[in-house]
Amino acid sequence: MYVTPELIAHVAFDEVYKRWIVEPEEFLSDIPENLLQSFLTRVAWSGREEVRHRIGSHFRKWIASLTPAKLAEVKTVDQIEELVESDPFTFLPMIRNIVEQASKNELLSTTGEGAGRWGPRRSLVWLSERLAGFPEHF
Repeated sequence: MYVTPELIAHVAFDEVYKRWIVEPEEFLSDIPENLLQSFLTRVAWSGREEVRHRIGSHFRKWIASLTPAKLAEVKTVDQIEELVESDPFTFLPMIRNIVEQASKNELLSTTGEGAGRWGPRRSLVWLSERLAGFPEHF
């Protein structure tokens, strides 16, 4: 039998999840932002289906609670972008619904300029362009 580091990562992640992540909601609200994307990637690669569902449930609730006005916040759009890229089949339709609910004024308040970086509108446009290349997301 050949053991790869990825196999060890699966077992280690499962043990860590059982021991330290008793309440995913509490854990996810406390995780530092700079570790969130790495954690989500590890969940996607190493988490059992039950774990992926429980973690995903937290973010589905979060996105369902968003209003169109939140699309003007860089931090919110950054997290949306990470979630949509990790599971476009689940999260892209949810974001589309938020955009479709927005008034013209709400859409215009979402600018393409941010403090020293591209703003939330530009991030959403680029995310849409990347996903439009796939027939299932066009």
